[in-house]
Amino acid sequence: MNGRKTTVGLCMLCALVFSAFAAQSANAITGTTAFTCKKVGPPEGQFTGSHCIATQPDASWAHVPFASNTTTTTTANNEDEAGEKIPTIFKATVGGLPLEIEAKTVSGSGWMTNAIAASGEHYVHKASLFTFEEAIVKSPAGKGCKVYTDKEGEKGAEGVFHTTELLATTEGQGMGLKFTPAAGEVFATFVISGCEGGLGALNKTHSLTGSVVGTPAGGTTNFTHEATTSQNTLKLSGSKAGISASWTTKGKDPLIGGDEYRALSMTTVSTR
Repeated sequence: MNGRKTTVGLCMLCALVFSAFAAQSANAITGTTAFTCKKVGPPEGQFTGSHCIATQPDASWAHVPFASNTTTTTTANNEDEAGEKIPTIFKATVGGLPLEIEAKTVSGSGWMTNAIAASGEHYVHKASLFTFEEAIVKSPAGKGCKVYTDKEGEKGAEGVFHTTELLATTEGQGMGLKFTPAAGEVFATFVISGCEGGLGALNKTHSLTGSVVGTPAGGTTNFTHEATTSQNTLKLSGSKAGISASWTTKGKDPLIGGDEYRALSMTTVSTR
């Protein structure tokens, strides 16, 4: 009889402990905080490269927290940890014609800060202006189409175009980073000219509008055509568009000092 009472008591205790743990887990808030990726060497290091993506014990790179209540000046590019440029590609079907724009070089400038929402969620907030260079019309190919800066509807520099100011946030985005125009709906504009062979309808100013969500991996935010088209939030001249890209954000942290820009690694954290 006493043994039975003991067993029942233990089961009730286990249930209480489990319930308390479940309640704590239910109250946990998942968010994202950015860290500076700094070379420290083993044994303090956790990451194998300067973008703080792949982990390995006793590696050479580690996360360093931002200075508190600090907005960090940023730059951006499309280079991976080895310094190789990953082209940015915009794709859509415009007026029944497949249109694909590829930019081999991407650069950007702006700022980033860590913030906490009223809900307690940690999130990253940033603003950027991007410039796309060495841009070509990859499709339709061989038809004379070229891409230019939009200068109020007229052709500017060949192979170059720009975004408007874009705001980006991880707030409420789970594992994503959402980019939206800071004002209005226009994400970027460019002019296409020179298309021949019945493709004259493409010769005009084109606008990218709406928003898009990328997936942070360390200091790099990745976009795939499949994922971004499925979001159905970005349009190219009114048609559903997608992006394939890899953009890395770097910043100067006053806690570290110096003039070097280091990758800013966005990392999921859980708070209660």
